[in-house]
Amino acid sequence: MKVSFQKQCDEDEDWFSSTFLDWLAKQIHTRVEPSKSFCEQYGKDWEIAIAITTIWLERIREPEIRRSKKKIEWAMSLTLRPGKSLEPAFYSKDVRAIIDTVATMLSRLEIDPSRILADIPTLLKDFESNPKMVSAQAVKNYLQKLEAGKAPHLPEPDDASSVQNTVSMRNVGLEFDGSHSYQYGDKYFFSDRFHEWWGRQLRKRLGKNKAFVEQNGKGWTLSFSFDVQEKRKKPEVFGPQLPRTRLGDPPHMRGWYIALPSFPLKYPDLKAYVPLMRQFLEQIVLILEREGMDAKRIKDETELLLKEFTKQRGMFEYDDLDDYIEAEEKKERDRAKDSAKSLKDDPDIAARLKNLRRKYELKFGVAFDATAKQRRGKGWMTDYVVVDLTVAMPSKNGKIPDDVYRDATEVFKLAEKTLNRSRAYFCLRFVPDLKRRPWSVAMLLTSRDWADTHSLIKQAATDCVALTLENSTFKKQYANYTHALCSYSHRNKCLIAFPSEVAITFGDHFSDCDNVERVLLTGGCDRNIHCMSGVYLGNLNYFLQRHREAIPHWQRAADAGEPEALMCIGSAFAMLGDMTQAFRFCKLALQKGVPSKLLDDPDFAVFRRHPLFAKLKTVREAKPAKLAKPLSPKWNMPQNLKELVEENEGMWEDERWKPILLTVMSGVSNRGRRIPLYWQLEFDPYARAFKAAGKQMKECGIEPDGGAWAELIEREFKQRYPKLAREFDSDSETSTCVVSVKSEGACKKLLELVWSMIYPK
Repeated sequence: MKVSFQKQCDEDEDWFSSTFLDWLAKQIHTRVEPSKSFCEQYGKDWEIAIAITTIWLERIREPEIRRSKKKIEWAMSLTLRPGKSLEPAFYSKDVRAIIDTVATMLSRLEIDPSRILADIPTLLKDFESNPKMVSAQAVKNYLQKLEAGKAPHLPEPDDASSVQNTVSMRNVGLEFDGSHSYQYGDKYFFSDRFHEWWGRQLRKRLGKNKAFVEQNGKGWTLSFSFDVQEKRKKPEVFGPQLPRTRLGDPPHMRGWYIALPSFPLKYPDLKAYVPLMRQFLEQIVLILEREGMDAKRIKDETELLLKEFTKQRGMFEYDDLDDYIEAEEKKERDRAKDSAKSLKDDPDIAARLKNLRRKYELKFGVAFDATAKQRRGKGWMTDYVVVDLTVAMPSKNGKIPDDVYRDATEVFKLAEKTLNRSRAYFCLRFVPDLKRRPWSVAMLLTSRDWADTHSLIKQAATDCVALTLENSTFKKQYANYTHALCSYSHRNKCLIAFPSEVAITFGDHFSDCDNVERVLLTGGCDRNIHCMSGVYLGNLNYFLQRHREAIPHWQRAADAGEPEALMCIGSAFAMLGDMTQAFRFCKLALQKGVPSKLLDDPDFAVFRRHPLFAKLKTVREAKPAKLAKPLSPKWNMPQNLKELVEENEGMWEDERWKPILLTVMSGVSNRGRRIPLYWQLEFDPYARAFKAAGKQMKECGIEPDGGAWAELIEREFKQRYPKLAREFDSDSETSTCVVSVKSEGACKKLLELVWSMIYPK
């Protein structure tokens, strides 16, 4: 097994030479042997390549396993002293931190690092005796920058402030930082008393620390914390984590993190957590022994500590959120049942339902009933009801029976009079079977649909059912979206129909619904629904060979930001024999970045033989137009941004672009990967600066809330900067728009985009 090192450091901290890297690799290689488990998983002839970096904030990055090269690439991130001395002894603590981290990495690969840890004094002595370990040129460059005032002055361990801090602190302190995360479904969490009690008990039993002081000096504190991780089978220790400040400067702290196997926090009895605490103490003992400290008393008194632990009070706090949600949901279900009973007791409604049940299997009830007692909204949001009538299709001929629709409409009219609510919504749903529902087609109706728009909704639903039952190509295309909903937007004067992965039931309160349900309940049609509905209705008409009727629907989708719909319009004109229009829309699609492969579709067979088709080969994707408004004030980030973030507990805010707040954060993870700095923009969409842009959104039928703004920004950002699209993320609410990216360059472009939206020329 081979071990190698490389460096990826900031210029000011790049003091160690290639001689140091070669020496370190040799010393590590001669002191470790691949374990049996390592050989079984990888092999004896693998290489562990470790990068020493000062660029990232995380202590140890996750390794990259390159099996084709038989190589494990790993990176450690440290904050090192500036290269301002040619004496190797000046950097001893940095080297100690590097060796400690290497030992941690090896132990995580199940390789025994005990020889390395035992020989640390020898290794440091060898390092200090060789002047070639330090790069003379790097030190010279840093001193020149420091003299010219271009490098920040950083305090050294022998400064007065550091000495005073060392004198005032104990030789070695210990603190317990508790547990930091909990699993979904946990009903209890550890209280402050739990943290204080364990910290006190561990400090009382901390033994002699002469070996630790000899290696590290006085004035240090060891900090412990643990997490219970889902799917973890055995305990694991991570560390030591060194402070974000420069090594050697106060505070002197070494942090250890203990990951324990999954354990549900669902029981009020402390005895249930004794196995968890026993594993915790075992890991504490191992860490203290590794740090050269006497942990014998903690080890000997483990059972006594656990017994005392079970007698304590106030160790837990009860999280009643799940119980509260469950109770609220039960109240809502009970209200819906009471409303449904009142409808079924109505003689006219009962007669209509009885007549329908003679021919069809059906289920009738109230999906949701909001009452004024809830006080969870204003106006009609505290006084609306959703009635659902689900009918099993009697045959597979793809036709919705007229009598079902007629009687259902009459039932809905009677229900509206009986319930007498501010608003009433009615879902007429068709399924193949009441118990097994592999697909469904629903019509969302209101009293405004009785006059004339109900026929449009019925026709769209009929087309959905017919294609779902009869067209295998359509079913294959929408295999993952087997549920559909048809409605009419009276605010936007347009038909709506779109597919869904699950059936939309409107069974939650308005404030708990997703954005699509909210828009439908308010009778609107935002850009997202315009896009979904335009594509779906266009495809419905296409599969029914109604090419001319499909064009206006696809045009809606194209206007809402779906460029592939332009290619669909081109295919429709090609099928209709209008090659001029086919050329026009295909050209627009290619300029929007739609792949030219779509021109191989059989629908373009005749068009491909037309002279205009050859001209499409020269069409290229158009570059996005320049932003309308330049960013002001200009983008200018502090050179010591990382330090500012850490000094402010992992968060730095910049208010120069009011009403937009820029926040830079550290310690953020995304899909299991740590992000060095996370860049976030936040603003109130109803602030005065956004009024003009919000008015334009309203004219398009879009409520300019935080979610709508996030969708608009995301679409424009991905269209302008497709290479940065994967960095974009959002976590917006109705009253706040929050969008974020993972790099400074992407944040600058994102801020320029938002700025141009609210301050156009």
